[in-house]
Amino acid sequence: MRSPSPDSQYEPPIRSETFAQPVKQIDIESDNMRLFVFNPNNRAFVEGAAHTPPLDGNGGCWFIWTMLFALWMVPFMLFGLPFLALVSNLSQRGVATQAIVISEHEVSSRSTAHYVLLRYTVSGQSYTTEQEVSDHTYQALAIGDDITIRYLPDDPRQARLSGANTDNSALTANISDVMMIALSLLIGIILCANAMRRDRQLTANGRIINGRLVDVKLTHSKSGYNLTLQYSFTSPVTGQSVIKSESISRVDLKKNSAPAAQTPVKVLFLNDKNYRLL
Repeated sequence: MRSPSPDSQYEPPIRSETFAQPVKQIDIESDNMRLFVFNPNNRAFVEGAAHTPPLDGNGGCWFIWTMLFALWMVPFMLFGLPFLALVSNLSQRGVATQAIVISEHEVSSRSTAHYVLLRYTVSGQSYTTEQEVSDHTYQALAIGDDITIRYLPDDPRQARLSGANTDNSALTANISDVMMIALSLLIGIILCANAMRRDRQLTANGRIINGRLVDVKLTHSKSGYNLTLQYSFTSPVTGQSVIKSESISRVDLKKNSAPAAQTPVKVLFLNDKNYRLL
């Protein structure tokens, strides 16, 4: 029997471990760092240090719109409503008399306002009053014209054009502008209040689900950087993929520090109409 050559290579026995795949060591800390928190205020909640996320700031929106509405309506209540009351009183119990147009003038800003100055006499006492009129009335009247006005018997200084020359166009236009702006502000209040209600429902009953960044844009601004993200997640309700975009100002970010596409994110989800990126 021939003995094995000393140059022969040793081959270990074949075992099941030979075909086992190497176990990948997961760096948990590194994996957590890859998660991107869109709003830094949500970090404590995302990391489990807080039980509920902060509200989304709609309360401040509601407060601002309410203050704007109040600031707009207070002057109207102080000046507009008394003016409306004057017109109503003149039509109901005003006394008609004759007046003379003693001057006319225009004031130009964003638009041109037309004014006429009237002189009239009540019980031997002479009064003058100035009234803003439409361009049509302004062109129709001339200095020296004798026209009809109505005045309040208990306060003859309160008087306006009457009869064929009645002109409340300026008052109507101003009230229309005031009411349109007030309506816009009121709509803003309602929208903010509704957003605040939805945010409270989401904060109280929402659950955290996983998402991924689809596209990222970081642009420089005076206050820092504006971050615009497009992200996607799978709806737990319908099972459909949802893609949404959100923007935020991030003063803590620097150039080239934006997260990459496919970076994991967390989404607070209540339903397919009420959710937000954390």
